[in-house]
Formats: sequence, C-alpha cells, structure tokens
Amino acid sequence: MRILKLSWASFGNKEIELAFRRCGHDCVSILYDYAGDHSRIDESMEFVKNTVRMYQPDAVFMFNFSKPVARVCRDEGLPYLAWVYDSPIFDFRSQEITYPTNRIMLFDSYEMEELRSKGFNNIFWLPLASDPVTVQNHVQEYSLGRTDLENDIVFLGRFYGSSRNNEKFYKTIVSRGLLPPFWHGYLEGIMDCQHVVYGENFIGKCMNPDIVQALCNILGESPDKVYDTTEYRLTNLLINMELSARERVEYIQALAERFSITVHTPSDHPDLPGVLFKEVAPPTTLAPAVENHAKINLNISLRTIKNGVPLRVFDTMAAGGFMLSNYQSDIDSLFLIGEDLVTFDSKEDLIRKCEYYLKHDDERKQIAENGLNSVIKHHTYDHRVAEMMSFI
Repeated sequence: MRILKLSWASFGNKEIELAFRRCGHDCVSILYDYAGDHSRIDESMEFVKNTVRMYQPDAVFMFNFSKPVARVCRDEGLPYLAWVYDSPIFDFRSQEITYPTNRIMLFDSYEMEELRSKGFNNIFWLPLASDPVTVQNHVQEYSLGRTDLENDIVFLGRFYGSSRNNEKFYKTIVSRGLLPPFWHGYLEGIMDCQHVVYGENFIGKCMNPDIVQALCNILGESPDKVYDTTEYRLTNLLINMELSARERVEYIQALAERFSITVHTPSDHPDLPGVLFKEVAPPTTLAPAVENHAKINLNISLRTIKNGVPLRVFDTMAAGGFMLSNYQSDIDSLFLIGEDLVTFDSKEDLIRKCEYYLKHDDERKQIAENGLNSVIKHHTYDHRVAEMMSFI
C-alpha cells in the first residue's frame, strides 16, 4: 500500500515512516506546513489536493487531526489515518469527524468510547508507541561524557497554569472576580474530589448545563450542543488543566522535602525549594539518556488524559528507565503493573513507593528491564502500523 504521510513538527515522524516501510508499505513523506493553522484553510486544502493527485496514494497518514486533510480525503475517496497523540485536541470535535473516509485513532480509550457512544464509528483506540532501537541509540550517544545523569528521581515535563493564556484561564477568571462565588465553590469541590481519584475522570460529568452556561456568559459565547466543543474545551482548559498544574507542584514539592529530585523543564516553572531544575531534555536527544540513568522516572499525567498512557511512559521504558506513573486505567491493557512499571494513586502512595524503590536496587532494575522488553515485544511503531492497517 502506498501511504502519503503529511509531516509537521510532531513526535514520531521518522519512526512511523520507517515502520510503514518495514511493514511492507511504500511511504512518501511530505512536509505539511498548515498543521494547526486555521487562517489558511483554502490554501491548505489546495496543497493537500495537489499532493494527493501527484503521488496517487492508497491512504493518507498524519499525526493528530486536520479538518482540511479530512475534507480532501473525503472528496478524493481516500482513507485518512489520523493518529492523535495530543490531549486535549479540539479539531476532531467537528462535522469533519463524520466523514466515512476517516480512520481517527485516539490513544485515550475514554475519548474513543465517548465518541463511539455518540455514533462516530470511525473512531478507534490506538495506544502510543516507541522505537526502542532509536531510543537506545540516543541513550548511548548522549550518555558519552556526561557526569550529571545519575539522579535519584527525575521528572521531565512542564508546569502548567503559568505563562500560556489557555493554561491560566481558571486563575484569570477567579482573580478578576468573574466567576460567581457559588460556581467558584462548585468547581473547587469538583477538583478536590477528582484530586483523590485516579483511573476514573468524572469532571466532565459534573459540568452540567448551568455551569456551562455560566462560563459561556463570562466568555460571551453560546454552548455548542452538537459536538460538545464548548463543554469539552471548558472541562479541559478550565478544570483539568488547573488541577494538573496543582498536582504537579504538590507532588514534586512533597518529594523534594524527602528525596533528591531533578526536574527538566522550560524556564517558566514555580519556585520549589529543594528541587534541582535543569534545562529541557528533548526526547530525540538528551531525554533517553536522562531516563536510562535515573533511578526513578516520574510520570504525572495531565488530567485532560482520562484513561490513556502518555508518550513519556513508552519512551522512558524504551530507554530502559524505571517508570513510576500515576495510575491510568489503560495501563491495565498494556502492561503488567508491578512487573513492567509501577503506579501510584495518591501523594502518600507516591512517597511510599519512591522510598521503597530507592532502597531496592535489584527489584527496581528488574522492573526497568521488564518494561523495556515489554515495549520491544508489544509496543513499537511496527505493532501500531499493523493494527492501524486493520482499520481500513
């Protein structure tokens, strides 16, 4: 099968291209400069249409979902393979997801089940993946000459709710007094309850029409009753993002009071005593070496990810690193908890498990080895290509 891959600044571009070819497909990769650009829809569609007609593919592949690409594939009668790895992502909650040519693959089973329950049968669950060979090469290359990689606990990621406007949305409307006291208390109560529960996200179910309307009044817009884009956006950018920001600060601060913890993050981070902040570790260069040498790699999933397993988990395990992640229910379908990786379900549980595994080197190293082997056997891009081809 000839696959036209539209490439943009996403993760996994080279990995998925090589996987298509290893699986026997002819993959043509073309740079697509219009991803996420809603100001050039017509130009984007014209580019995709001309590219499709030039290369005559049997299917089009792209990471995440693009409305213009979906429209062209519908018009040309081509399967559109859209593998979504971001969360939240808003473009696929639109009329374009109804096109029969779509094969939209979501890494979060919750999102897949929710959309399928509404009759969108061209939505599939496809977990994320890694390329252990490439990742291990990065480990070797970027470990050379480094003397600062031996760390007890490492967290790679951003602190949300700070510099970007959509991440400080909740703080903004509260600080300006735009949110009535009753609804402020209501939302705080939801976050307090969700904070103590992993494996089930019920925030969306608590966003009743009254609170959605109240928030729409603040924003000066009307609720979307067809694709639930307003409710989805408010739930994720308002509540889930704020809760994620609070949890990352709380958990990392709690660990810093007891252990040595290193955080690789952009410069816009909170001031947390006892935390050693370092430069960003890019996933295609330094990150695998950092993950391989750390005793414990910490994953704190965004609350916008309801059930899914983030890419960081797969890549850390592919690097041979020990992974300690908050519990996500999709983990049960992908790995053996306690053998391939370890999970926590509260701050207290996180502290206990950090203390335990920092003292039990052999057990920790065996779990890291098991995790690497599990990714090699079940979670490579080759495995995912084989599965996505079954959706056509």
